[in-house]
Amino acid sequence: MTTLQDLITSNSQGLPFSQWDEQLTTQVQTELVRWQYLPNSTYIDGFLGPITEKAFSNWKVDNYLSARYSSNSQLIGSSSAKILLHSNLTKKPGLSALTYQLIQPFEGYLELVDPNQPQGDVTAYQDEGGVWTIGYGSTFYEDRSRVSSGDVISYNRAIQLLQYEVVDLCQYHQEQIPTYLLFTPEQRIAIGSFQFNLGEEFYGSDGFNSITELLNNPTVWVGPVVDVEHITNVFTLYDKQDGVGVEGGLLRRRRAEAAIFCFQKTITGIDFNSDDNLVLTYLDSGVSKVTTVDITS
Repeated sequence: MTTLQDLITSNSQGLPFSQWDEQLTTQVQTELVRWQYLPNSTYIDGFLGPITEKAFSNWKVDNYLSARYSSNSQLIGSSSAKILLHSNLTKKPGLSALTYQLIQPFEGYLELVDPNQPQGDVTAYQDEGGVWTIGYGSTFYEDRSRVSSGDVISYNRAIQLLQYEVVDLCQYHQEQIPTYLLFTPEQRIAIGSFQFNLGEEFYGSDGFNSITELLNNPTVWVGPVVDVEHITNVFTLYDKQDGVGVEGGLLRRRRAEAAIFCFQKTITGIDFNSDDNLVLTYLDSGVSKVTTVDITS
């Protein structure tokens, strides 16, 4: 039987998942609950399954003890055991700047530039649901006052509003999701885009039962194998504006979010090609690669 203290005392260089026994697993799970990387004590069962493995790997990466998706993220040695057992909680990881790369193309800022205003300025418009909107899909300002007819902002101001909504609102409410710390950075990006489009407080709200159930069931989306078909089907349920289909833009957006949510490599760039398909730059064993994901058919 092995304990965290045993690893610390023996100055262990690293014990792989395959060598964890029930006692060590139970102790690690207990600490991961304390660190909030496992949602609650029902996950303390001594069984080393994919959820505990993902929680531990995310904990190591977030605390700069390992690179993501490396074999080192699956080892527990004296250093990681000491930090896990004796250190205070760290700040929860935030949303990646790549979240903006996913959001911005769907908000069509350049298409809204007002030729009657100084270069780059945009005027408020009504979206498909009749809501006054400005910039990159913003419907209110930092003081929570609503965007209204006649409002004009610059490009820099539009970026400020986008950052406010993503960092101050979407990130905050995403952190309240019980399984948040099981999310990969890619899954946080996808959910951040979903929040920005459909409301930062969607989780648990009326009309969002299916996506809430999905996020409550990490066995479906914790790697290395994820249920891509089911996840995509859930995301694409939300391709309508106020119950009405809106061209193909929302369906493409949901497919892009689902594809990123399911992606099992470290994404370093998000773009869209001339065919409106998703282009992802990612790292594979330290090598930068590019793949195109069909989200139009």
